Amino acid sequence: MDLSMSIASGSMSMSTARLMTDMNVALMGKVLDTAQVQGEVLQDMMESVPSPETHLLDVYA
Repeated sequence: MDLSMSIASGSMSMSTARLMTDMNVALMGKVLDTAQVQGEVLQDMMESVPSPETHLLDVYA
């Protein structure tokens, strides 16, 4: 294998690695957005539960 093939192969590997890194970062951003939305919904659900002084919460339901 000559030098030009080594450079081309290395360039392709670096390009592929950069693409995979960009895709992983974008995917993690979407995962974090989803986790934030789920947390907000869970917080809203917890705030809508009647106070424990007046009603009991059945955690097994």
